[in-house]
Amino acid sequence: MPSRAAGRREGILGQSVRRLTTFVTTRKKTAACALAVIGGLIWFMAPLRKDATLSDLLAEQGYWETVPPAEYYLPGTINTIEVRSDGKIAIYPTCKIDPDLLNKLTLHAHTVDHTWAGRLSKKFVVTNWIKEFLPIEIEGDKARSFNLSLRNSTILQITDEDLLQVQREIIKGSCREAIEISINSGATVCQTRAAMKGDIVYDITYEGSGSIRVKDAGSSTLRLEPKQGNTDRVVGQGLIYGVNFAPHGIVSNTPDAKPTDCRVSSKKKA
Repeated sequence: MPSRAAGRREGILGQSVRRLTTFVTTRKKTAACALAVIGGLIWFMAPLRKDATLSDLLAEQGYWETVPPAEYYLPGTINTIEVRSDGKIAIYPTCKIDPDLLNKLTLHAHTVDHTWAGRLSKKFVVTNWIKEFLPIEIEGDKARSFNLSLRNSTILQITDEDLLQVQREIIKGSCREAIEISINSGATVCQTRAAMKGDIVYDITYEGSGSIRVKDAGSSTLRLEPKQGNTDRVVGQGLIYGVNFAPHGIVSNTPDAKPTDCRVSSKKKA
């Protein structure tokens, strides 16, 4: 009897140890998961550094910044990606495509999530090389600060099937010739799969009494808002400022053509 009682006590003790071990392990796993989620939120919600650019934020989400922002980078467009002599990357439209065709094929147009919209609304530093391409110029005193922010952002997307349809309809004649010239020059030709569209807000603060001028006075997408003190504000409405490309680039029409990769990080602009 004593031996049976001892065995029973050992069995109960062993069961208790196993339960305790399982509980502790589960709590550890739960804590680890919680820490991972919190870590992810801290990374996503962390404020950008003071000298952060729009390119930095877009690169986190797999997008390239388009300079200058424009209406013609719709999903489906075919673009040449070129590395400039200063190491910056430039994106150029390669083939002319009817915007009505692309608008009909656009599958989704939805607003970005609240957290990302909040980050986009912060002020970004406009770097000197980007200023060269903007459709505005400063007159008089030089600017003390030149920032941009974004409002009313949406994401435009197109299906892979429709990307192929656009290629079949467009890549011929002079478009094919333009693609071949780009590829033979060492550039990469990629097709836009998604685009970030919104209102671009430029805020320029002067050291003294400078002013800003829109280069194309007849532009319907840019407007100059009333001056606030020594700060000018220009708003570009409904412009595409970031693009995401289909992974595989468009290749030359030769039997030995090798596939190209369009998933190059836009951080190479920095």
